[in-house]
Amino acid sequence: MSFLKKGFLALVLCGAISSSALASNHVPGEYVYNIARDAYATVLGVASDGSYVIQFDNGTLQGQTGSGWTDSDLAYTSGCQGRFCAGDAAYNVPQDSFVTIIGLQNDGNFAVEFTSGTLINQTGHAWTNADLAKLSGCYANLCVGATAYNTPRQAQVTIVGIENDGTFVVRFTSGTLAGQTGHGW
Repeated sequence: MSFLKKGFLALVLCGAISSSALASNHVPGEYVYNIARDAYATVLGVASDGSYVIQFDNGTLQGQTGSGWTDSDLAYTSGCQGRFCAGDAAYNVPQDSFVTIIGLQNDGNFAVEFTSGTLINQTGHAWTNADLAKLSGCYANLCVGATAYNTPRQAQVTIVGIENDGTFVVRFTSGTLAGQTGHGW
């Protein structure tokens, strides 16, 4: 992806790059998450080939403008996709960590920011629906926040999340695992 020179930016303002979306999914003025550069950006325009011109809003590229970005590079920062909406808290099962959904990718995957665990404050993308547990709702008469008894571990637990396959993320409140969180129950 090339960064534009000041002269080229003037072309954007003069209309050489269309403000209509053509066959693309993002529109000028939209706030997006650039998964390739791990940064938030604003879409400035759509080029004739359907790629995007964006301006970075944070990170090491803050204030810089870049072109040639595609739908697969940019994630929506608002809206919902399946069980999750941008801004939702979730549990990342493979990493045993809590996350916030920061982007909805065009391919159906999610960009997340880790809020616990060894990756705290780091971001990642390409997490699938199956990788994430919902931190609200009910399944099989068990609701997030409810207390239950884990028979195999002979311990009380609190239901923390519901996984895509209908199993639960639980926090042990008694027994030898008290204070720990586990998934697949």
